[in-house]
Amino acid sequence: MSIVNDSNPADGSTDAIVPIDFAPNVDKKAHFSYKFRWLHVTVTVFLCTTITAAWFVLTARSASIEVEPITAQIQIEGGVNFKLGQRYLIRTGSYELTLTNAGYHDSKTQLLIDREPAQTHAFSMRKLPGRVSVATVNLDAARIQIDGVDIGLSPLIDVPVEAGEHQLTIFKDRYLEYGEAITIEGRNVEQRFQASLQPAWAVVSLLTSPSGADVLVDGEMTGTTPLNVEVLQGRRDITLKLSGHKAWQEDFDILAGEDFSVAL
Repeated sequence: MSIVNDSNPADGSTDAIVPIDFAPNVDKKAHFSYKFRWLHVTVTVFLCTTITAAWFVLTARSASIEVEPITAQIQIEGGVNFKLGQRYLIRTGSYELTLTNAGYHDSKTQLLIDREPAQTHAFSMRKLPGRVSVATVNLDAARIQIDGVDIGLSPLIDVPVEAGEHQLTIFKDRYLEYGEAITIEGRNVEQRFQASLQPAWAVVSLLTSPSGADVLVDGEMTGTTPLNVEVLQGRRDITLKLSGHKAWQEDFDILAGEDFSVAL
């Protein structure tokens, strides 16, 4: 079939209709198209961080950790925590608490956070020993004890002693025992103590006429008159013997430092 186009030229010729390819309109599913942007990553990270932070703040507890000394360095391991001023935001659970400070023993202990919204945990660090030196005036080799424990002979230099209250005792044959309550600061601080031991005897001057009498103290020969003899304190028996004369004997209560004379 041919179609006559009224617009054909006057010569009466016609143009043929030329067929073209035709594709029917078939419904197709829409495809999602995404183009990567760094802004999207930034927004996503921000939202995740905000949500996580909000969850942590809502579930965390406020804990105050008080340490003696207050200068101690505090480290908490075993979970997330944030320090806000003098308090910590931390979730319930068990944590490892490490305390360090110059002059103190390092300390590791367990920190238990319970369900109380606000809580306080107190800890005390143990001081390092002090360094103690002890001397005795004009006298060496005196026995030194601290709290009844023998630590050596005088002079002692830089002996480690735990911090706190202690009893210092010093003694030596023929001298009165010395005792003193001392306070050791610890923290590796050096402290010096000096003691003067007093004689545990009295000087007894013995004179006889005639001279040359043997002097016995508690039955032990100590010399002949005239004689100045050191007699230890206590109840003592003094006897004088001279050939051709009657022996003389007397008991005395000797007090340290109280000298006296006997003339016969």
